[in-house]
Amino acid sequence: DAAHPPRDYGPIAEAYVDGLNLMMMGIPVVSVRSTNALTYWALGKPRPPLSCLDLCRFHYLRFLLLLVRLLTPYRRFLNWAVFASVHRFCDLAACPAPLGVCPVTGATGV
Repeated sequence: DAAHPPRDYGPIAEAYVDGLNLMMMGIPVVSVRSTNALTYWALGKPRPPLSCLDLCRFHYLRFLLLLVRLLTPYRRFLNWAVFASVHRFCDLAACPAPLGVCPVTGATGV
């Protein structure tokens, strides 16, 4: 229930948002409230009230989704950026699985 989230929701959500902001060069582009508002919007639910800054973040995230949908070069750039991030993470964490192998199904790609 959104009105009564689990006890550990706050720290987990903050860790998720901090990770997203790290991918944005440390700029706080995403907040927990703007991410929740984007989720409510995607589900067709009314979003909670947002501060001015969170409202700007919400509209920026919607704009990014529009770019991903409409612009093939932008979509490819994001695919490259995600792949590069995963590759870097696996290099830093000594990833046990070869890059491009799904840990659940074992399917290979890339």
